[in-house]
Amino acid sequence: HDSPLLPALVQGVGEGVYVADAGYDSEANHHAIAAENGFPAICRNRRRGDQHHDTLRNRLRKNKTRKRLIKAFRWKVEPQNDLIKKVLALPRRMFRGLKSVAFYVQLTLCRLLTQAVWANQTGQTQLARKLTHFKHK
Repeated sequence: HDSPLLPALVQGVGEGVYVADAGYDSEANHHAIAAENGFPAICRNRRRGDQHHDTLRNRLRKNKTRKRLIKAFRWKVEPQNDLIKKVLALPRRMFRGLKSVAFYVQLTLCRLLTQAVWANQTGQTQLARKLTHFKHK
């Protein structure tokens, strides 16, 4: 579970909008983003329940800006995550440690970039984002 790693990940990044799924919906993550002068556009995790305490997480619950940002950016993030998972064949693999995961994600991004450049150079732009042509064996 990578949610507890978010505070270390955003440290030093600076202000901006931080879009994340419901797995990152915790008070610690909201505060870590706020400490960077960022705006946490994190989907609500319904399993955590609707507590009525005065916390940052609960104050942002009905924030219209948060809802608008989630709708505007969430759809852009998920297809990229799905593409990386397919290239890495994640259902069949187990990674141990953050360094290992980071290495394979970087390797996948290099592969996708190389594939896109090759497709553009050979005039086969329709293959730039197709995984079926470059199946991982």
